[in-house]
Amino acid sequence: MVRENCLLLIDDINRMPEEFHLRPPCDIIQQLRSRSFILCPITVRDEVVGVFGVDNKLKRKKLDDTDVDTVKLFADQVSSTLIKISLLEAVETLIGELEYTFHELLKYRADYTLHDHSLRRATGSTTDAIRDIAGGTDVLIDTRVGRVDAEWLVDLSPLHGLGPGLGAPLGLHVLRAVRATG
Repeated sequence: MVRENCLLLIDDINRMPEEFHLRPPCDIIQQLRSRSFILCPITVRDEVVGVFGVDNKLKRKKLDDTDVDTVKLFADQVSSTLIKISLLEAVETLIGELEYTFHELLKYRADYTLHDHSLRRATGSTTDAIRDIAGGTDVLIDTRVGRVDAEWLVDLSPLHGLGPGLGAPLGLHVLRAVRATG
């Protein structure tokens, strides 16, 4: 019954094959000995987790399809309840994981803010430097020898061989130095 996951209605156990009869030591337990009974599996996610057993020991009334439907309804209710309990446990676990994650994130919030401000300052500084370099490259590109002041003549031609990545910043630095001393 459990392997096949099916409900059984037994009208008279004495008319059933031997494989349906209780085996020792269960055959001597009076509470399990019944002539007519219903066995209904309790299934959760296609796995039998329990069995509802109903007999007619006290009233000796014959069990019928109405009794089977009632037992099946109880088994379905138990199954639904077990699934809900499982889902609630999963939600509690998820809530715990989220609380832990947010707690860990809060520990790094101050570091994040510090790094964010540091990156913003560095970006601003880099933007200013790029603006200065872009303004100075016009002078370097137009002439190999540039006139900075009437009194100063600066030869920047050796810097052109260094390439745009290094030559332009060095040329700008030289021009600034010349202007500062002029």
